[in-house]
Amino acid sequence: MSGPRTRLSSEDIGDVIEGWVTDRQRFRLIDVAAEFGVSRRTLQRAMTADGDTFASRHKQSRLYVAAHELVLKRGSVRRAGELAGFATTSYFCVAFKAYFGVTPGTVRAAAVAQESSRTAIAEADAMSSSMTLDGIELFEELMEERAALRTPALAPRRSTHAELEMNG
Repeated sequence: MSGPRTRLSSEDIGDVIEGWVTDRQRFRLIDVAAEFGVSRRTLQRAMTADGDTFASRHKQSRLYVAAHELVLKRGSVRRAGELAGFATTSYFCVAFKAYFGVTPGTVRAAAVAQESSRTAIAEADAMSSSMTLDGIELFEELMEERAALRTPALAPRRSTHAELEMNG
């Protein structure tokens, strides 16, 4: 007789999917089910019970891989889409904007601007020991700019009630 059965959670399944997407592996639902030693249908039921689907979790993981490339590595939009497994850059841009509410180009530009601001701040910090009053004011402006440029955590964009009524 085996021990108590552990409930499959969408979070555990998502962790496997995210790991495989990050490793750029090609896989299907049946491959993930085999990883957990369950049938394809059992995996689908577990995800549905948590209000999730394999397709949505797979796409979400791909989009987060792309966002990581854009924000942390300052990669091109084309490269981010390729790494995430999108067939075309245009479809990647549409999917990215639908999920995050901004274009991948906007995210990349904000990341580059933030990095430029950090570089300027580091240079100003290195000169801070001999700053004049004008230099101190410039440094304070740079610090305010840096705070304004911080990109918010990427989160799925939720449609407002008004948007749903317009599109519905």
